[in-house]
Amino acid sequence: MSTDFELNEENEKGSTDPKPATDRAPRSDSRAPREEREPRSGRGRDDRDDDAPRGKFTIADFGRSVNVRPTSGGLNDAALTALQNAFEKNKTFDKPSVPEAIKRDKFQLIPMDGAIARSSLSSLLLTLPTQIGATAYVLVYILTVDSTGPVQTRQQTDRNDTFDALVLPEDQLSTKPYKQAIKDQVQGVSRGAKVVVIGSQVLLSSVLSKLANSNDESNPVVDRVFDNAIDALCGVRQNMIDKASGSRSSDQRLNPDMLEKGSRLETTWDNSGRPGEDSSGLPVRSDVTASLYYSESSREDDERFDRTAMGELRAGIDLVLVDEKSEDRSPRFSSRRRSRDEDLQPFLQAVMNITSITAAPGFPFSLELALLLLAQAANQTNDYRWAAPLRPRSAIASANMGTMETISHIENLMLLNPDPDLRRVTDDITQNMSDEDLGDYLEITVRPKLAIGMTIPSSGEKAWVLSVFEKIATSEDQDEVDKLIVTLFDAADVLTGKRFRREYKDLTGGLTELPVESMGTRQFIGTWVDQKGNLRDLREWNVPALLTALGERGVNDVLDYQYTFEDARRSIDYNLSERYRILNRSVPNLHITGTAEVLGFNADFIEALSIALDKADMSSQLTAADGLAPRRNVGNARYASLSTADIGRERRRGSDRGTSRSRGRSIFGDDNGY
Repeated sequence: MSTDFELNEENEKGSTDPKPATDRAPRSDSRAPREEREPRSGRGRDDRDDDAPRGKFTIADFGRSVNVRPTSGGLNDAALTALQNAFEKNKTFDKPSVPEAIKRDKFQLIPMDGAIARSSLSSLLLTLPTQIGATAYVLVYILTVDSTGPVQTRQQTDRNDTFDALVLPEDQLSTKPYKQAIKDQVQGVSRGAKVVVIGSQVLLSSVLSKLANSNDESNPVVDRVFDNAIDALCGVRQNMIDKASGSRSSDQRLNPDMLEKGSRLETTWDNSGRPGEDSSGLPVRSDVTASLYYSESSREDDERFDRTAMGELRAGIDLVLVDEKSEDRSPRFSSRRRSRDEDLQPFLQAVMNITSITAAPGFPFSLELALLLLAQAANQTNDYRWAAPLRPRSAIASANMGTMETISHIENLMLLNPDPDLRRVTDDITQNMSDEDLGDYLEITVRPKLAIGMTIPSSGEKAWVLSVFEKIATSEDQDEVDKLIVTLFDAADVLTGKRFRREYKDLTGGLTELPVESMGTRQFIGTWVDQKGNLRDLREWNVPALLTALGERGVNDVLDYQYTFEDARRSIDYNLSERYRILNRSVPNLHITGTAEVLGFNADFIEALSIALDKADMSSQLTAADGLAPRRNVGNARYASLSTADIGRERRRGSDRGTSRSRGRSIFGDDNGY
């Protein structure tokens, strides 16, 4: 029996997409891969009911009640046992994604003790049997709890240096013994079936430990965790059915025809910094949050609109040091500071790193919805909207976590100036400073264009869909990359009524660039605890935050910290080890649950998507404009590498960007779907 998981590629027959370029620059990757790494799994598509009536289908039609009945089992681990018991007590789950044909007695919950796989991790395997033609499959979604103790390590060598490499849950899940143990456990229940592991979610031990000591039979964490797992299983099942049949019907995939006459999409932006949380209770950094709604006229009053929540995008605003010699020094402000000191030049790049893309409760998650939410980020590239979270604030009021102090103070940014003579703390940065003064300060510290990136964990709740971006950026298999690009472009065309490819071709001059690139490193996913006892997202600890914590004497440590994101001479494990060493000295109650590939989106891809949505009347109406005002000298709309400004105002043809990509970390499989 093969030890590889049976995984499935997307059927690309009949695509009208121009073939992705095959003459891309060869991958430059000096990082040593992790032991026994394989390409990550994760696939998905829109959740579609096979028995849904044909005819006009609108966004408001999403949502049908079903019953899901799990099976019983046993597990020694306290947190997982509690999770299993709570799931058993909640016999009914209303899930619009579950087709009529499988909504009863199909889902099984199989416990797996970590000792079976020679691992410290115990897991719950949520399974769904699927018959496609003559072949029987069992789809598996893995739920596991991270360790409560200190991070595990093992000695490794890099360039003759011995170091302690971190061993995280994602590493254990990817080993051959663990994958074989999963197959054995599943096939012990479903003999003869091919096992397809579609994804995994690492659950936060501190959250589930509360569940173990609770008698609450209706725990919201349980509902959210299994809702996500069921969505993933049903989405992949439908994807496999579509492949086998050669059909990719789009009547219920998110598309312009779903907008009724008089309806519209609306987006609200929250720049308060209130954190969110994922389905397992893991805090999610949310410097900015975009909430997307479908709005239609009320039946009682045409002047009033009823809104249906569709999904959310959350992101952090990071500032990273950039090469002095790189381009993009054009000012957006006629700065009074600049007139006083002509030598001051910005030395930081602003990056909106997306930390979460999710569907609203009851709304099906799909690649089309993910792209629609991703396009909302383009709104922050205009008029310094992205800069609003940088404004100093003493505390953030959060309904879930109480009052939280901000940990980044921009008055320290000048300490990172490449010119040592210009390094100083700027003492006139206050909460009440005017937009004009804030703009002046940003002009001499932060370059005006915004890059859009992503740091979403591969063992995260929506990785079964979102992993398509990571795979495109990191796969060494050119055929796989080409197929995944087609999958991505297909979804973008469905979403925009077949307008995306035309706009993308117009912007790139016919050259198929990578729509998303790896930044050559990974980001820690985890938690820390602030002075008020709030559990917070470890992704908050970026360059400005660490600089705030360490001050002037810690500038070299901050530089070393950023270098762990850039050092291509060293293995990724070595850089993560060094980064952990630096953070462990400064971050209170540091706890790491995993990692995420650091990705950057191609500006042409974002712009083409934005333009195509606009032409398809799928652009979202902003309910508030909260950029910096007043604007002065707004005029530069050229694109730097992976950064955007004024989406849709000016188009650039061709590309001068390289396409070298770094090898990513994988968890499961060798599938080419999403």
